[in-house]
Amino acid sequence: MPNIVVLGAGVSGLTTAYLLSKDPANKITVLAKHMPGDYDIEYASPWAGANYMPVGKEGSDHARWERETWPYLKEITEKYPEAGIHFRGTLIYNRKKDQESDTGKWFSELTQPNPWYKDVVLDFKPIPSEKLAPRVDNAQEFTSVCINTAIYLPWLVGQCIKNGATFKRAVIKHIADAAKEHHTGEQADLIVNCTGLSARTLGGVNDSKMHPARGQIVVVRNDPGPMASASGTDDGEAEAVYIMTRAAGGGTILGGSYQKHNWDPLPDPNLANRIMKRAIALTPSLVKPGQGIEGLDIIRHGVGLRPLREGGTRIEKDEVNGVKVVHNYGHGGFGYQASFGCSVETVALSNMPRKDTDEMTSRIGLVVNQFGNSPLSKSPLAQEPLKASPETVLAMVMDAMIKSKPISHNLSQKTVNHLIESGYHHIDKLQNSTWEERTMVLKEGGYSRYREVTATNLGNLADFTVISTIYLKKPTDKERKTRTLMKEIKGIGDLAVELFFDSVQSVWPSIAPFIDSRSLQTAKEVGIRADMDGIYNALHQDPKQMSWFANGLSVVRLEKRESDIEAM
Repeated sequence: MPNIVVLGAGVSGLTTAYLLSKDPANKITVLAKHMPGDYDIEYASPWAGANYMPVGKEGSDHARWERETWPYLKEITEKYPEAGIHFRGTLIYNRKKDQESDTGKWFSELTQPNPWYKDVVLDFKPIPSEKLAPRVDNAQEFTSVCINTAIYLPWLVGQCIKNGATFKRAVIKHIADAAKEHHTGEQADLIVNCTGLSARTLGGVNDSKMHPARGQIVVVRNDPGPMASASGTDDGEAEAVYIMTRAAGGGTILGGSYQKHNWDPLPDPNLANRIMKRAIALTPSLVKPGQGIEGLDIIRHGVGLRPLREGGTRIEKDEVNGVKVVHNYGHGGFGYQASFGCSVETVALSNMPRKDTDEMTSRIGLVVNQFGNSPLSKSPLAQEPLKASPETVLAMVMDAMIKSKPISHNLSQKTVNHLIESGYHHIDKLQNSTWEERTMVLKEGGYSRYREVTATNLGNLADFTVISTIYLKKPTDKERKTRTLMKEIKGIGDLAVELFFDSVQSVWPSIAPFIDSRSLQTAKEVGIRADMDGIYNALHQDPKQMSWFANGLSVVRLEKRESDIEAM
């Protein structure tokens, strides 16, 4: 079991530690001078806005990291409201005159009329030219996320601790010294360097390419609605204008500046006034009609130093004084919006060859290939590839509801197949059927013991199918929302909801990865670690394969075939 020290507890260090901690074989110590809750000029992450506004050039590693990060942030926003992230409308304005300024270069990809990220964020659309203000050449709107860093960073800490990581404060002068600080008292096998701007002075690294890009903000209580940003300002090429309202009462961030090589930790009052004036000009709804900056309810002023690196972010393997190191630092102003993409790459470089990982992958493959099957595999619907239609969803709900009853697997499958053959997966058929008709079709399918109450439960499904028809039109299906809707239906319990998710992820990819709790326990018993993300990665993040795997585990459990998997 490898001992790993993650050096640094900013968003990059915490995200990397979080992903590493998902593997229970890793023993993680997060070692840092500053931790979430601290506010220090050396510690950039708490000062960030933060949001997702991609700035990486198309085709670059930077853009790839941002693209790969979006699904993680979206999933956290949907599944974990306690993480302090919310969806927010976003407006981006571009002036060609700003192209050569520092800010214009920084935002050049963000403000493109046809950017690569248009297929990543939600609801992207250009703003018609007739609606543009004078001197604005193009603009777009989309739905993104805004992060309350005061909540999100501690949430990451909590996830790491839940996965077994340990946190420890220390001031490290030389990177090799971190290997002696593992919480077990043993020497660390690997150090992951996420020290940001401190990499400039950290012994054994001493990266002279690291420089600050000073950012100044004003935090106010006013809520203007959507986030907004522009390509530049008329107040100097190192100044910027952006507005974002943090989740969970975190206030509205007004920015800002992009002052390279400026180490000043104190807010500049004149710059603060310009920031506030620009924000009101960009979004007049910040204040009441006729008001200026006196209409802003200021919480505080802040300064952070973005860890900018000449030549770009450093993610690579290294060895210092015989100690293995993987670097992940130098993210400039995009630490949050590229955090998972960078951390996934860092984790890949950190992986140490392990026999048990190969065995786990082989066992996952065996479950899929020998025991797995697609949802509704023996029904008439399975004769063609399943689609996200209301009929398919209704069939999956019926299947889950009946499988959750205390009857045999073969009988439940036979009953569901007969319901589908009789057309009860069609909304109209279900809604117009009588209780007597439903009772009879269940009996014909061999389902006798619970047919009266199940006939009533089937009638209750009609309301859900109306909701699901509307719901299917949205690309952002939410597990939490679906679970709440289903639990409102009499006859649908927790087990039925989980079995439904096992199947529906094959046509609703945003539900993936999912495995019902009983199957997760089976996975653990046969030597496959109970980590959905790890299993999903082994299946190349294929929702259909994930569904096959979940169904395969059910077969292993029901047919008592655990020994076939354990024997590998």
